[in-house]
Amino acid sequence: VRELDDGSVKRVIHAAAPLQTRNYVVMEVKGNLMKGDRKEATARFPSSLFKKTAQVIVGDPSLDFKRKTNEMVLKAKQDQSDAEFKAKKAEEMRKKLMEKRAKELEKAKKKAEK
Repeated sequence: VRELDDGSVKRVIHAAAPLQTRNYVVMEVKGNLMKGDRKEATARFPSSLFKKTAQVIVGDPSLDFKRKTNEMVLKAKQDQSDAEFKAKKAEEMRKKLMEKRAKELEKAKKKAEK
């Protein structure tokens, strides 16, 4: 795509980003490691509106980070599993009630015929 190649999309994003107070992650490795480029990038965001933090992480993550990440992933999986289980139980209950109503209607029909 021509707009991506010539950098015009990047310029538009850099111009529009400071106007909206949101969280931003700048994933430019070289630009974030070079002091001049980093100062230029953070100058666009006024300090009164934005909190600027920078972290450079290289290598394997710490065991504590791995443990916390694993716990978060397991919790998300458990929450999803719980939601699926509740939905399945609710569907089974709905089917059971529908069958019960159908039987009651059938009994009422038989009584009405007699």
